[in-house]
Formats: sequence, C-alpha cells, structure tokens
Amino acid sequence: MSQVETDATKAQLAVFKDRSQSDLMGLAAARDQLNKVNPEIHQAQVSASMLPGDAESLTGLMDVSPVVASPTHTTISDRGVERSMLESRTKETVGGTGADGLIDSAREMDSAQGIDLASALGMAGGNAWTIQLARQKTVEAHANLQQAEALWLPTLQFGVGWNHHSGRIQATDGNVIEASRDSLFFGGGATLGTAPTAGGSGGPLRLFADLALVDAYFNPKIATRQLSASRARVSVASNDALLNAGLAYFELVQAAGKIADTEAEIAAVQQLLELTETFAAAGAGAQSDVDRAATAKARLEQKLQNAQRLFRTRSALLARRLRLDPRFELYPADHMIVPLELLADSSDQEILIQAALSKRPEVSELGHEIASLCLEVKKQQLAPWIPLVAVTSSGGSFGGGKGSEINNQAGRTDLDVQALWQLDSLGLGLAAKRNRAASRLSQCQTELSDLRDAITAEVILQQENVLNYRMQIESANESLAMAESSYDRNLLRVRADEGLPIELLQAIQARASCLEDRTTAVAGYNRSQLRLLYATGQIGH
Repeated sequence: MSQVETDATKAQLAVFKDRSQSDLMGLAAARDQLNKVNPEIHQAQVSASMLPGDAESLTGLMDVSPVVASPTHTTISDRGVERSMLESRTKETVGGTGADGLIDSAREMDSAQGIDLASALGMAGGNAWTIQLARQKTVEAHANLQQAEALWLPTLQFGVGWNHHSGRIQATDGNVIEASRDSLFFGGGATLGTAPTAGGSGGPLRLFADLALVDAYFNPKIATRQLSASRARVSVASNDALLNAGLAYFELVQAAGKIADTEAEIAAVQQLLELTETFAAAGAGAQSDVDRAATAKARLEQKLQNAQRLFRTRSALLARRLRLDPRFELYPADHMIVPLELLADSSDQEILIQAALSKRPEVSELGHEIASLCLEVKKQQLAPWIPLVAVTSSGGSFGGGKGSEINNQAGRTDLDVQALWQLDSLGLGLAAKRNRAASRLSQCQTELSDLRDAITAEVILQQENVLNYRMQIESANESLAMAESSYDRNLLRVRADEGLPIELLQAIQARASCLEDRTTAVAGYNRSQLRLLYATGQIGH
C-alpha cells in the first residue's frame, strides 16, 4: 500500500473521531450498551513465566516448568459473568514463527489501525453504502409526495401558434370553397396537470388538461405512507449494517484469539522440545521423543499460519464493512476475547418477542405499505364515481387574414370545463384495477404475518444460542481447569523422575483444545448477543 493510501485511510478514521455529537449517536448508544456489563465481572491479570528460547540457558533439567498463559480465562457463574484474562506472551520460536505474534506486529505497522466494537458500530452506522442508498430512496419518496400534493396547483404556460391553410375547405353552411388564410395566436394560460397543445383550423391553439379528482385526493395520502415506509427502510439498512459490522468485528477478535491460543501452544511445545532434546543428550530419553515434539511443533506452526490467514482476511472483510481500504490492516484494540453482555435482560422470552415485534423496522415498513395499499384499494373502488375534470383554456392575441396577411390582431379568451366519468374497457379494466390492488394488499398482509413468525423464531433461536453458549463457556472453563491440573501433575511426575518429558505432550494438547473450545464458545456467545440485539430491534438504539 502506498503512503498516500495509508494516509487517506488514517484520515478517514481521524475524521470519524472528530465527528459531532449528533453524528455519533450510534456510537454513544453502542458504548452505553457495552458499559452495561454485569457488575460481578472482574478481571485478574495472571503473571506467566516463560522459559528463554535458548536451550543453553537452562539451569537445570528439573527446574523447567513452562507455564503457558492463555489470551482469556473466562468463568461464568450463576451470579454473572466473571472474567479473568491471562495475557499470552511468547518468545521467538525456531523457524521464525510468530516472534511477538501477528497482533503485536500489526500494531507496529504504519498500515495497521486498532479498532474496538463501539467504533466499528459507529462507523458502520453512518458510512454503509446500503444506508446511503436507502436515504436516497427516501429523498425520491419525498419528491413523489411533493408531486402528489401539487396536483391541485395550476401550471402556467405561454406560447405562440401559427395556422396556415391553402386550398379547399368546407364553410359552416356546408359549401366547399377555395381559401387561403393565415392566423396567429400568442398568449398563455393556467392549467391543471399536463397540458399538451391542440389546435384547430378555425381558432387558436388550446391548452388542454385533465385532472382525476380521485388521484388528487388519494395520491398525497398514499405518497405519505410510502415515504414513511421508505424511512423505515433506512432503519432496516442501518440495523443490517450494524449487525454485519459487529459480526465482522467479532470474527476478527476470534481470529486474534486463535492466534494467541496457537502461539501459547507453540511456546509450550517449544519448551517441551528443548526438554526432550536435553533428556536425549543426557541419555535419559529417546530421539523418537524429540521427533514427536518437533512434529507437534511443525503442525502447530502450520496451524498458526492458517490463523494468521484468517486474521488478515477477516480484517479485510471488516474494512470493507466500514468502507475503509481493505489493504489497510485492522486489529482489535481489545484483542483479548471476553464475553459481553450487550442486552441488559435476555431471560424473559415473551418480553423479548414483544419488544422485537414492536421495534423491528421491518414490521413498521410493512405496516406503512399495508396502509398505502388500503388507500389504493379504496381509491380504485371510488374511481368510477368521481369525475375527471377536463379544462381547456387560452388567452392572448389572435388575428388573421386572407393569403399571407395577418391583421385585425386583438385579444381573445377561450375556456372549456368538462366533468367526465370514465368506465375503462366497459368496466372490465376497472375491475382488473380493483382486483390488482386487493391482491397486492393481501400479499403484503401475508408478508407481514410471515415476518412476525420469522421474528418470533429468530428471537427464540438467538436466545437459546445465548443461553447455550453461556453453558458452553462454563463447561470450557471447567475442562480447562482440569487440563491445567493434569498438566501440572504430569510436570510434577517429570520433576520427580517418574516420567519422561514427552508425556507432557498429551496434556499440552488437551489444554490447547480446551483453550480453543473456550475461544469458540466466547466468540459464539458474543455473536449470539449481537444477533439477539438485532432480532429484538434494539441494535440501533
């Protein structure tokens, strides 16, 4: 990435940070949600002692006690969510795999930028293309309303008309005569609606208009409902953008957690490799044990490379959601993954369902659409009974004469007003219009019923996910505690000359699996919280 592109992307973030309070309403709301975390939550930083990477610095075989810290240590009790974070610190491994980790490297790069959940939601709420498109459609709907409200207003027209006739023409008494004449009219008039010009041989051009009174009455009401539906679609687009950005952020955090977990496992296996090499050199262990440890380390390095790939691709996806340059690497400012309580109370299912049905903008949008279609049905029912008003008018100067002479120019005014009742296609066309409007109304009502069922199911699904992931976190913490205990006991056996270092490999792998399970559970819990917030229509509040 060029320096210019890097500076431009940083400038976008800088501009975002300097926005006015009104522009950051979504950001402030998101921060308020994040601050509502259970007061029982507390964090305890646990120190981790790591061995140097150089085997020659070992002071004694029995003093080797690798303690691998994990990126998060999460415990959820019945009283709330308790978090304790174990910071992962790894040394450079053989082969150059992840010296300080991808996250630390990203922080040192000029093309990288830290971002948190609140900032991501704030940027997505104002920058998304889908939101801007929905807003432009609202502008269009407002223009349609203005046009409908202006049907009653006259249109002013001005012009000039010239008529020439040469040859035979029928006189008013029925005789056919030879005539050559010219006439000229210039003037204007006030008309209703569109006014195509129409002229005749015996008079000036007329300004013609016809106005359906049923349209003039109902169209503004219909356009008002459509404008309200368009505004609801802006909220739908905003909620979708917030959900997509939040999910992309949590995917990035999960990828960072996988990197930290893998680096911690690599550090433990690296120290195990050094132990087995020392045992083998002293004749107390076999070379096959060294090979097993080296194989495990090589596989973990490949796993780390895949985790780094996921991190970079998810960074690009998040940047795309925020309308940043995807080449500009993002990393989570709070890279330690912890469970969040985004919804204050998610236990009462019926309350959540009622909140969703009342707050989801999709319901509001369809409600306004149904209201506009009800007006359309009523309009079609009344259309044959309300006349079309036909108005032709002209005023100006008119004159003419024989041949090419134009004289006797003087003022002239013509006005014709008619009320017409129209029966399309002997009434069949009118019946088709009524049936079409009624069918569209029925379709929209069916869509609303389906939407309400879908929202109800979505709330139940996401609440179940939240509760289930909460239990998974508890189980993952218990299994991790047992894995830690197993590792410690195996380490004591090695120290007491009751076992070989390679016996630690299974305990290390079990602990790594528990770390991965916990990271997956916490990430799933956070995503489910966000989806539940979206399902209940509260993500934009």
